[in-house]
Amino acid sequence: MRAVLVGFGHAPAETHVEADNVFRPGPARRRQASSRRVPISGRRSEKPHPRTVAARREGGQRYGIRRAAPFASSCMTRESAVAYAAHVPVALLADRDASSRLLYRASLAADNWSVDETDDGREALAKALTAPPNLVVTEARLPGITGYDLCSLLRRDAATRHVPIVVLTEDASPAAIERARESGANSVLVKPCLPEKLVTEIRKVVAQSPELRNRTHAGWQKATRALARSERVLAERRRIQSHAFERYSTTTPPVLPPLLVCPICDQPLVYERSHIGGVSMKNPEQWDYFECPARCGRFEHRQRTRKVRRVG
Repeated sequence: MRAVLVGFGHAPAETHVEADNVFRPGPARRRQASSRRVPISGRRSEKPHPRTVAARREGGQRYGIRRAAPFASSCMTRESAVAYAAHVPVALLADRDASSRLLYRASLAADNWSVDETDDGREALAKALTAPPNLVVTEARLPGITGYDLCSLLRRDAATRHVPIVVLTEDASPAAIERARESGANSVLVKPCLPEKLVTEIRKVVAQSPELRNRTHAGWQKATRALARSERVLAERRRIQSHAFERYSTTTPPVLPPLLVCPICDQPLVYERSHIGGVSMKNPEQWDYFECPARCGRFEHRQRTRKVRRVG
C-alpha cells in the first residue's frame, strides 16, 4: 500500500522537472492556432486579419503599387475607393463566351480599366444607356440583339454617340468587316483575337477617338451645310425650268402618233391631237388622243408608257 502511495503521490524531483519542460501554448498561441484551423467546408477563412490588411495598404503606398479597379476596394477606404473609381475608365465587355470574357477582362484590368461585362446584347444596351462607358468591346454575334445592332443603337443616342467601339467577329469576310464599320465601329478585330492585340488596338482607338470625334463632327456640319445649299439651288432650278417649260397642244407632235385600233370594236382609231407637257424641259412627255368611229369613246395614248386608256 505504501508503494502505491509513493508511486502516485510522491513522485521524484526529476519527474517534476521533466513535466515543467513540456511545451504548453499560451493564450495568444492558442488564438493564432485556432485562426488557422480549416473550416468544415474545406476552405480557409476569406476574411484577412486587420494587421494583414494594414500591412498590404502600407506596402502598396510605400512602393507605389497601383491596383486594378476591381481589386482596389479591398485595400482602400470608402472615400479613397470613390476617388479612385472617378479616375478609372470603364469598359463595357459584351461576349457570349465566358472564357473569352475572362481573358479580356484580366487584360483590361491589368491596363487599368474597370470592366463591366455581360453576355447578352439587350443587357449591354441597357447598361450603356444607363451609365455610358468610356469604351465598348462587343462581339458581333450576341443573343438578344447583335453587335451590329448594338453599335447602330449606341451611335443614335446622344450620350453614347462618341464612345469608342471595338467589334470582335468570327467572320473574316470583307462584307462582315464593312458591315461592322457601317454600323459605327471604330475598329474591327477577327476572332480568335489575343488579349494583347485587343489591348493594343484599344489604346490606338482611345488615342484617336478625340481627333476622330472632332473631325467627324466638323465633316458632318460641312456636309449638312453643303446638302442644304444644294437643295436650295436645285429647288430654284426646278422652279425656273418648270416656269420656262412651255406646255401646249398640237396636231404635229415631235413624236409621230402610232396607229391604234379600238380595244372594244377592233376598228382603227382616228387621231385628233397631241398634248406636250411634263415636269420640265429635260423630261417632256406626250399624250396622243384618238376617237373611235363607231362612237365607242375617246382614248388616250401615253408615249412614255405605251399604254392606252379610255378618257371619254
